[in-house]
Amino acid sequence: RRKGLMSSLIEGKPAILFDNLKGRVDSPSLEGVLTSEVWQDRILGATGNVHAVNRAAWVFTSNNAELSLDMARRCIRVRLDQGVERPFDRKPGDFQHEDIVQYTRDNRGRLVSAALTLVQGWLDATDKGVVKALGSFEDWSRVVGGILTWAGWKGWLEGRDEMIRMADRQGDQLRVFVQEWAKLTGVIHTSDLVRMAEQGGLLMGTIGDGSDKSKATRLGAFLAKARSEEHTSE
Repeated sequence: RRKGLMSSLIEGKPAILFDNLKGRVDSPSLEGVLTSEVWQDRILGATGNVHAVNRAAWVFTSNNAELSLDMARRCIRVRLDQGVERPFDRKPGDFQHEDIVQYTRDNRGRLVSAALTLVQGWLDATDKGVVKALGSFEDWSRVVGGILTWAGWKGWLEGRDEMIRMADRQGDQLRVFVQEWAKLTGVIHTSDLVRMAEQGGLLMGTIGDGSDKSKATRLGAFLAKARSEEHTSE
């Protein structure tokens, strides 16, 4: 994955598209490059590192892919809901522009001019207002969010809380688990926590369905990692 990311950056593409992602999107390399202004890696078969400036717009398309929490916090979701069971069966006449690609090519000058007019209008505005920031992308949020808000669009970063909540389902279970843990008294062993989790249907994907020793080991490792992540975030 790292080699593929470096190749895309070296090519200098203004936009990098990952099309039709499926399943769970959880990649430390991808998470790292999204928040890096300069990406460093070694070219396969060569010695020494190569640095590439990251100025690309990263775009992902998927049909309800599941994002890890670290991935979700780096993303802005653009949700397309056609309101029909099979959107791919819609007739061309249902759309304002039957061939959107050809329309864009034919009207490229008008579209670019309209976009630049919005940008210039925001730059000239006396009161640019304050928009909600996206962590690690504060400057970008101020500019892009500011332009859209100035143009009259009121949906900047709406739905983000829902996306984070969906990515942090395990976090919701962990909070319930800790609340139940706090109610226990006396000497508490990992096996007691495993039993408590199973009775409450909590963290089942983490504990697994192996032996009692395996369940205890997996739960202990998970709790140690969760504690480490909490301290890091603080």
